Amino acid sequence: MPARVLLGWSRIKLAVESGVWQYRVREIERRKAKLNPSEISRLKKTLRAASVEFTDGVEPGVRLAADETLAADKLSAANDE
Repeated sequence: MPARVLLGWSRIKLAVESGVWQYRVREIERRKAKLNPSEISRLKKTLRAASVEFTDGVEPGVRLAADETLAADKLSAANDE
């Protein structure tokens, strides 16, 4: 699954946000493109800024970054900023 899908983004949205042509995004996702380091860097930077984490562990992949907000039942004066 492409990382953009976790965000609910279309290829067009990712292309616009990253400055990488939509055609290139499609070819990269299909693994039919020769990888351009500059394009990969822009795509990763854009996805990271949108809260996607790239995992490099035993099972490389992507996931949404953990939400660091507190649930309503955890709010108190002790955690006010």
